[in-house]
Amino acid sequence: MFKSCVNKKNILVVLLLSFFLSTQTMAAPFCISIQGIAPQCEYFDAAQCQKRSYELSGICIANPDELILLSGNKAYCVVTSNRSTICAYTDRPSCEKEAYSAGGVCIDNTAPLGVQQDPYRSDRNKNY
Repeated sequence: MFKSCVNKKNILVVLLLSFFLSTQTMAAPFCISIQGIAPQCEYFDAAQCQKRSYELSGICIANPDELILLSGNKAYCVVTSNRSTICAYTDRPSCEKEAYSAGGVCIDNTAPLGVQQDPYRSDRNKNY
């Protein structure tokens, strides 16, 4: 009786459901923000997010739930797809230029300026 309930078809259905449910809850580190619409956080690649944001007349932003910005002494940061952050830009045009050449996005530095934070804070594998 138990054997008839557990067959390959049922196992396949359970595996597919768990895959789709897990991918829906996984948030991407980059979002497209368009005025009047909730951010679309679907992008794992900064360059793709940037390209699509231009097509939609929006901007590519960092997902605050996924990216932790380290404190920097400048107002703008370049974030790349590998989640490295450089907050070394005083104006948006220079930040945008560097982001374009690095295949990243330019975002506002949301960390408190001048406050030193734990540099390992962004390490999700940290066990200490």
